[in-house]
Amino acid sequence: MENNKRTGDHISLDRVLSGESQVVAGINYRLLISVNQDGASAVKYRAVVWEKEWEGFRNLTSFKLA
Repeated sequence: MENNKRTGDHISLDRVLSGESQVVAGINYRLLISVNQDGASAVKYRAVVWEKEWEGFRNLTSFKLA
């Protein structure tokens, strides 16, 4: 996960709980996800991903505990 690269955490995606999209200069995806973190499951985070598919660009702009 991108967050692991930035922070050195060891989390893995369990599942996407909900999501919505917003058209900007590309698309912002706002996701509520469940992750496995340090042996604990079902830790919830809110993530925002900005994507410009036509450029092959994807950026994690926000990743916070829900």
